[in-house]
This record gives sequence, structure tokens and C-alpha cells, in this order.
Amino acid sequence: MATSVTHCSHPTHELVWTNSPSGRYICDLCKTRGSGLHYRCHACDFDLHEHCAEFPEKISFFAHPWHDLHLKPDAGNLSCDLCMEPVKGFYYRCVPCNFDVHPHCTKIKQIVRTELHLEHSLCLLPSINNKCSACELFNGQFWLYRCGMCKVKLHIKCVGNIMPMEHSHDNITSSTNNNRSNHGRGVTGARVQEERDNAVKGVVLEEIKIIQGQLELLQKENKKLQDGRDNAVKEAKGLLGSASRQSHVAFSEFLLLELQQATENFSNSHKIGEGGFGSVFKGFLHNTMVAIKILHPESLQGKQEFEQEEGPHRSHGRFERELLEKSAVLSCSFT
Repeated sequence: MATSVTHCSHPTHELVWTNSPSGRYICDLCKTRGSGLHYRCHACDFDLHEHCAEFPEKISFFAHPWHDLHLKPDAGNLSCDLCMEPVKGFYYRCVPCNFDVHPHCTKIKQIVRTELHLEHSLCLLPSINNKCSACELFNGQFWLYRCGMCKVKLHIKCVGNIMPMEHSHDNITSSTNNNRSNHGRGVTGARVQEERDNAVKGVVLEEIKIIQGQLELLQKENKKLQDGRDNAVKEAKGLLGSASRQSHVAFSEFLLLELQQATENFSNSHKIGEGGFGSVFKGFLHNTMVAIKILHPESLQGKQEFEQEEGPHRSHGRFERELLEKSAVLSCSFT
């Protein structure tokens, strides 16, 4: 055992292998209690567990393979992105991704065996709102040990509670030898890799099925929305068609002679406008000043077009139409 070490968590002085006068201390890296021999800076009252002194300044970690993680001092109000427990003391962080993890959580193994599920190995993977097969509690957004073959899912704590521990925070077996001695199973490196691949493959296939199911639901919802939109468009077109037809419905009927008398036989002195299908005339009908236009029955000209032609001469109007032989009369009264 080295009598002194230097560590990135306390670069100012060397840490000396010593025993606490009281026999107990608080590790300044992980903020948990310790007892007996450990590393200490007497000048700064700084203490480290023996295993905490082994944490390097920079590591790579399977749970965040995109960037290296760097050891940082306590920042307060943080949670570990692996176990979701509060961070107290030093922690590893990926600055670009804001990924934070307890130093001891980086010792957790990706592939484990557990007495809760002897059939297959379990793979540690991120999970959202899945129920633990052991405690039957739902998790939020953190990691679970999962069996891709059997859909077994276990919290890290639930696996750790029944596995041999190397130290107080490392609840998962850390070597092939431990798996062999604790479960009576000789697992070679090739077998471990095979089981890891099978576990990951099974979980990925399960997630693909879930995503496919979600896509099918989205497609059904989209079809409902599309059908609703199509029905709304169809209904709107029907209403527009109905309104168009109603614009050609007769309101009042007049004899052609009455219209001729009202406009002095459609003289130019009574002309008040000119349209694409004929002139617009003013005249008196039933003691009311009206606008009158003779149309061909197939002109399909209606209220809107008529309003535009006689609009400058009208403040308010009601519309009347008459079919006489091959001519149609459209009029608008003045007030």
C-alpha cells in the first residue's frame, strides 16, 4: 500500500496513508462515512477512502460512450443520471451533454446475473416508465437491468440487494470470477460477450416492437383526423353549393310590362350601371326605387355580381327575380 498519493480531487498536497484519531471520518469525495485506514491531508482535513483515491480525473463509461467524463467537485442540486439519486460530493460529468454520474455508479457492470432471474444475463439500459419485476414500482427516466428474452426489468437497487458487494456502494458483481463463484457458473469471456449481445439484441427488438405499435396508433389517429378534415371539407362544399343555389331562388315576380313602365322601356336615362351580361336600370316598383337588370336564364349571375354593378347607387336592398320566357329579371330595392 502506498504511504502517500496525489489525487486530482485535492491537488494542493499529498494524501498520507493514515488512521483517523477517532476511527471514523467522512470521505470528501463521495461524502459517505468511513473508518480505519485511509488517505488524508492533515493540513486541510481532507479524507479519502482507499477505493475513492483510485478514481481518475477522466474516464470513459459504457452508459455514455460519446464523450469522456471528467471528475468535478460538488456543484449542489444535481442527480445522478444513472441511479437518479442526489449527488453529494465529487461526480463525473460530460459537459457537452450535461450527463452526471456518481463515481461509484461508474463501477456498476453493464451485464450481470441475479438470483431473481437465473435463466439469462441482464443488461443495464436506459428506460422510461417501466415497472420493476422485483418491487413492482414504476421508474421515471433512469436505467434498469433488462432481459431481452423474458422482458424482466430490475432496478439497480433491486439487483444490488441480492448480489455480493465489493464495497458499500458497489452493489453489482465486478468480475467473471465473482459470477462463477457466487452462482456456480463458469462464464468465459466469449460467453459473456455472447450474452451481452443477446441481451442487447432482445431489448432492442422489444423497443422496436413498442415503437412500431406507437407508429400504428399514430397512423390510426392521423387517418381519423384526415377523415374528419375530408368530411368537413365535403360539408363546407355542400353548404357553399346550397348557398349558390339559393342565390338564384325567386323572391318576387313582376310582369315584363311592369318593368318596362318602371324604366321607361329600359331607357338610357334610367341606366345606372353596366355589367358583363347587360345594363342595370333604376325604376319605381310598388312605390319603391329598385335596380333592374335583364339576364339570360343561363348567365348564373346572382346577388354578389349584381351588388357590384349597382352598388354605388344602393345603400340597402332586397333582391327579386323573375323568369319570363327567355329572359330573367333581377332587381334590388333602394331605401
